[in-house]
Amino acid sequence: MIIQGDMLAQGDNKQKYIAIVREDSPDKALPIYMKSKFAFSWGKSSEIDPERLKELILCIFDCDTEPDLGTVPSYVKTKVTTRRKHEKEAVKKVRRR
Repeated sequence: MIIQGDMLAQGDNKQKYIAIVREDSPDKALPIYMKSKFAFSWGKSSEIDPERLKELILCIFDCDTEPDLGTVPSYVKTKVTTRRKHEKEAVKKVRRR
């Protein structure tokens, strides 16, 4: 197989190819040349566990954790503040009736 030769040539980089095993027994499902590589075992379930998907995405993008959320952009703050102001004015009008 073409992949097998490339895997032998890549040396210590075990994450260029990531196997996703959809069997209950990953040892039986993986070919011999893939057993020393990185693999995810997701089982036979038709549902994909969100935590396992998150782990796969972090692995693909070579991240240990998710990045911290940044600050809320000023245009969003302005929009929220304006909406709240209009809501308060509407409530005042209803109470006056």
